[in-house]
Amino acid sequence: MLCFPHFHQSTNSYVKYSSVDDVISMPDADEIVKHGNFFRDKTTISYALEQAKVNESFNAVMIETAYFVVNGNNSYTKNPVFNQIDEVNIIARKASKLLQDEIDKGNSNYVTAGSILDQLIVAEVKGVSVMDINNSDWVANNPLTKAMISCIGTNHDQPNINAVISDSVIQYYQYKMEEHASLDLDNYVKGLTDALLLTVFASNVETSTATDRAGFYRELREMGNTLSDARRNAVHIQNYL
Repeated sequence: MLCFPHFHQSTNSYVKYSSVDDVISMPDADEIVKHGNFFRDKTTISYALEQAKVNESFNAVMIETAYFVVNGNNSYTKNPVFNQIDEVNIIARKASKLLQDEIDKGNSNYVTAGSILDQLIVAEVKGVSVMDINNSDWVANNPLTKAMISCIGTNHDQPNINAVISDSVIQYYQYKMEEHASLDLDNYVKGLTDALLLTVFASNVETSTATDRAGFYRELREMGNTLSDARRNAVHIQNYL
């Protein structure tokens, strides 16, 4: 599938010069948005995916272009809503990103928290099961991620394209939300993650040192939460340890 919208394309956004060094000009964000050439070639796709991380409006136009080209309409992007399966996968992706750095370092509290995260999310969001939380399946079935995958295909150099597309689409959903709803989602994920970490840490308190405890509570404060709030939210998580 050629993921180009049906209007005139720029001849200036990607130019090859006949020089000794064979210089190739980089794509230009304004030209890409103007002509919809987000998926023109591997160079443009790589540039667009990076640009989308720091430019919400660029990201939105890219996703809406992909959806329109694949589906022939903009019915979903006019009023994007997500169901419960979307919700749990969005929460899981955002929460796991908060945990991942410390998991990669082998921090045992974070590793344990990551291992029970899906169970906790399912307990919070009714009508879904742990089997519904699967990033690869979600990317293959959500209308926006599915359109992006269709347009990008294998024409990329991303080591984990599903993660990149997931983050892009989650960013899009939050961009289209009312500001307070987007903030509520961020606060919910942060509160859930903090409470989960506190509960895991408390279960290991007998084997932790005073330095460990001080460091952990400092991390909580730096993440913008308070110890009392985290404790209140963490009460029922003990069942999953």
